[in-house]
Amino acid sequence: KSFCTSNNLENFVVEPTRIATNKNGNTSSTCIDLVLHNSNKISKTSVLDFGFSDHRLVLVECSFKSENNNEIVILKRNLNVKLIERRITMFY
Repeated sequence: KSFCTSNNLENFVVEPTRIATNKNGNTSSTCIDLVLHNSNKISKTSVLDFGFSDHRLVLVECSFKSENNNEIVILKRNLNVKLIERRITMFY
């Protein structure tokens, strides 16, 4: 917390991103993923459960102005490595 305060950063993830149950049946919930930013560019964060992992997905909606005004609307997407890699290469 002092790191964020010292650097004027805010964490936008406010719910657990890892929920695990050990062999004794005890459950632990921890927030191990952070989205840190020092301005108002983060519009929304969501934490979604995959159902097949103890790690949850963090989605971030940002309000950056783009030089490219072509909007991409994705109604649904299959979760696989090749599609994710292809999307990532579009932005880098």
